[in-house]
Amino acid sequence: DLAKVAPVDHVGALRHCGTPLLLIHGARDDFIHPDHSRDLLAAHGGDAELVLVDRDHQAPRPASCIARACLFCYDRLFDQVDARRQAYARRLDQLAADGLLEDEAESSGMTRDRQRNVIRTARLVRGQRAEA
Repeated sequence: DLAKVAPVDHVGALRHCGTPLLLIHGARDDFIHPDHSRDLLAAHGGDAELVLVDRDHQAPRPASCIARACLFCYDRLFDQVDARRQAYARRLDQLAADGLLEDEAESSGMTRDRQRNVIRTARLVRGQRAEA
């Protein structure tokens, strides 16, 4: 029963198993209020971040959200900040500047082109990591 589902009752388990949590929420969302994400963040209590963006529920998220999510994952997969991370962040910035991380026609999720760009960038970084 969907009415009985309460993610806030279960998100604390993520902390206990060491699962990081990134929440990206529209600050002007009037369908699912931002307090929902704030409650999830508080209930998690571990390695978790909340990013509020100046958007409503259906608005496309800015490229900065995709870059932030990529760096969130990168930081948890690799244990050090080094030149490769800086190169990865610069590449994400360039993809964003070129308009390749956002698609204003897309209201949710990632388009195939956006997915390809993120995957291509991750492979590039992995190749540099293997050479080091």
